[in-house]
Amino acid sequence: MKCILHIGLQKCGSTSLQKWLFANRDALKAHGILYPKTLGIPNHKFLTALGMSFEKKHWVIEDTGARSLKDFKIWKQQIAQRFKKEIEAVSDRVETVVISHEDLSRLGDVGVQRCVNWLRDHFDEITLVGYVRPPAEMANSFLSQSAKNGEMVDPEAYLGKFRVNFTRVANRWAERVDGARWRSLSQVGDVVGDVCSVLKIDPVAFKTVPRTNQALSKEAFELLHHLNLKFRIGDRKNYNRMMFVEELPSKQSFKIARSDALDIQTRHAAEVQSFVALVPEISPEHLEVDLDRYPEDVTLSSAAPAYTPELRFIIRRLNAQIWLEKSIGRMNLAEAMISDGRKKRARELLGAAGAHLNRAAQVDADQVTSDVANLRLRLEKLYGVVQAMAGRGGKQP
Repeated sequence: MKCILHIGLQKCGSTSLQKWLFANRDALKAHGILYPKTLGIPNHKFLTALGMSFEKKHWVIEDTGARSLKDFKIWKQQIAQRFKKEIEAVSDRVETVVISHEDLSRLGDVGVQRCVNWLRDHFDEITLVGYVRPPAEMANSFLSQSAKNGEMVDPEAYLGKFRVNFTRVANRWAERVDGARWRSLSQVGDVVGDVCSVLKIDPVAFKTVPRTNQALSKEAFELLHHLNLKFRIGDRKNYNRMMFVEELPSKQSFKIARSDALDIQTRHAAEVQSFVALVPEISPEHLEVDLDRYPEDVTLSSAAPAYTPELRFIIRRLNAQIWLEKSIGRMNLAEAMISDGRKKRARELLGAAGAHLNRAAQVDADQVTSDVANLRLRLEKLYGVVQAMAGRGGKQP
């Protein structure tokens, strides 16, 4: 069995490709292609985690659920077993497994070697697929993404120190895989269509998926830049962030200034020459930018809009409502467990309900505070019922 390993790079169509592969997962099996689930959905973030050390504080490590090095080692054993079981279940009708995660391109030498060693336990052949685009376009996209992620970066400082090293990434993987296919987005236009050509399938025969990660307008960029909408609140995902971002305008995308685009391209001239020398299928022209697409001047306000604090509060309150709903759901389940006499499970659910209430209570709003108080009373009554059940005999929950 062979593996087609897509490693990004970031901001080069990875999200759209991954959503297309996942949406067409069942149909792909009929063509002898598996897009596995055990490494994560809709992307294979857990392969990236396998390449990292537990000490590295990265979100993919957090998503494994491991809270200690011992947990992480157990998790690695379990995911290897689940992955082996998943591919063995289709080995009679699948010849190719496609794995995709853009952060694989950010792993160092040790991380890449870990991933390849792990893959070698499962595959006879590993072929890499990677995509690049002009450095200025990547910088523009990264800056837009930083606003979506709630990173309060200084745009001028960020653009001034932006660097990308295609050659280092390509060399790092070329030494360890059986083959590599690199393309510039200007060559292929559509990453999904290009990967389909690698897989020798016709994308027309499959389900279409709407484009994602649309570019922000200048106004939306500024707003998000000041709102500071994080991916996570504490150790939990910010469920409202993406819904909010998707509603923002994106018809006329944000562009950095022409002078910044030119500066980034000039700064990467030697890197582009080095990369095209390594990858003859890509020419310098494929990594050039049309400077006319970038405005002569871009002024990003340094002061937050007057309504930003209020809007940030509204979003926090929406998150609090979600935690309240989760708490109510756990209490409802706990009541069902009480009816069935399952005291231990009821207590676990009530503990989760209490944790959700604590998160909601962090938002100091009249309606939220009132709802939390009422739900705490309900929670205490349910705890009393469970305690009374324990007092009547049986195991202590």
